[in-house]
Amino acid sequence: MPNSIFAYIFKYSMRQQVTVFAGTLVYLPLLYLSFELPKIIVNDALDADPKSFPRDIFGYTLDQLPYLYWLCGALLALVMVTGGLKYVLSVYKGVLGEIMLRRLRHDLYTRILQFPVSHLKKVQGGEIVTMATAEAEPLGRFMGVAAANPALQGGTMITALVFLFAQDWLLGIAAISLFPVQAYLVPKLQVQMNALSRQRLSSVRVFAGHIGETMDGYRDIHAHDTTAFELARTSGQLGILFRIRRSLYLIGNGIIFLNNFFTQLTPFMFYLIGGYLVLSGELSLGALVAVIAAYRETAAP
Repeated sequence: MPNSIFAYIFKYSMRQQVTVFAGTLVYLPLLYLSFELPKIIVNDALDADPKSFPRDIFGYTLDQLPYLYWLCGALLALVMVTGGLKYVLSVYKGVLGEIMLRRLRHDLYTRILQFPVSHLKKVQGGEIVTMATAEAEPLGRFMGVAAANPALQGGTMITALVFLFAQDWLLGIAAISLFPVQAYLVPKLQVQMNALSRQRLSSVRVFAGHIGETMDGYRDIHAHDTTAFELARTSGQLGILFRIRRSLYLIGNGIIFLNNFFTQLTPFMFYLIGGYLVLSGELSLGALVAVIAAYRETAAP
């Protein structure tokens, strides 16, 4: 069995991961086009000089209003295609994750059968059950998107930034100006989140083992009247879990707050800098609208 999760993923699902990656590469040019079309609609159809019409489009002569309809239809078709592609990729990744989760649980059970009897006597059944069920569940979701999500999120951000810089270099700089602050703060908080998550898993295993031990020895608990002692142990373990989860909520929501704050702060800079460029005639209104829409796509990455 591979000794790392990524080695396990690529050993048993390399072809499927490549398929999802290829689908992501098809999606990114369509995403760039979805940024470009609204700008064309505003600048080339709504705000265009009426004297520039009619226009020849694929052999058809179109006046201003039919040209607007044609662009809006193209945008609607593009939205349907990109949405359908994302749907197909999401379903494929979900099914892939379930396939990998089934394999992982089967391999874990195979490993359990290979444990020596002396080791099995030292381990509570509840701990093993927790590892093979609850702890393996998020790994299944992760294994389905291990290669696709970094490619999709990274590609989305690169595509949006390329579009931003293509409109105006000042807007591109405004878009990335807060990234270094996020890149410094968020990973530091994430390290604390990871450490707390490991503590939570260990505590949940101990608690599951305690419940299993109680179920196995409930006759002895009643015979020796140790209910109060067992309740005290349970309260202590639940207190540890509560404190860990409280810290997870504080740090996790702090990360969300920081990301949301920076995401909302950057459009303010777009309105300020982009508005100045529009009023000075160095940037079109359609480009500013498209830039703001494109930046929203960088929030998730």
